[in-house]
Amino acid sequence: MKFRSRVFTYITNEDNLLVFDHVHHSHTGTQIPGGTIEANEKPDAAAVREAQEETGIQLYSEPFLISNTNIDMRPFGKNESLDCWFYHLRTSEMRNLTWKHAEKSPSDGSANPIWFELYWLNVHENIQLSGIDDLFLHQIRERCTHA
Repeated sequence: MKFRSRVFTYITNEDNLLVFDHVHHSHTGTQIPGGTIEANEKPDAAAVREAQEETGIQLYSEPFLISNTNIDMRPFGKNESLDCWFYHLRTSEMRNLTWKHAEKSPSDGSANPIWFELYWLNVHENIQLSGIDDLFLHQIRERCTHA
């Protein structure tokens, strides 16, 4: 079984959650920014780096750790175990309601950039996220309510 360490970032601006769809791979569903923690990288630094790379937004609050948990991905069809770090990042940088951004150096080794269509959703509405991205969405709703 393969083992990886990954970060997942819930990025909010007031009551809005930033999500994205892959422009050329719509079958992957709606996701939150995140990715692989690089060798010798601290998880909170990886959270900010991944958020910047995948969204183009540069200004974030100090990352708030929601959870660090191990997840067996075999029920999702992947023979791997993930050491997952879920963070909440706040930003005052709103950009547009929808925009496209390319991650120019994907961790999967792809030579081509990966294009994302990013958009804001009200965190208190019914949000459907892919895979394990929604595991701690309820905590983000609570944090936005009590902010």
